[in-house]
Amino acid sequence: MGPMPPELFIATHPFCAGIYSARFAQRNGLYPGIEGEARAEAVNSPARLKNFR
Repeated sequence: MGPMPPELFIATHPFCAGIYSARFAQRNGLYPGIEGEARAEAVNSPARLKNFR
């Protein structure tokens, strides 16, 4: 079983922000050393994700 839609949603945000930031840095001659991280906690009742960081 692969990742669930909420997990994909969380994973895409730092990736998207990183690409946008790297392109901005490249166009403006800035240092493109960029890192991103996203986290969330799983809750069982009801099944959902919370505390997005």
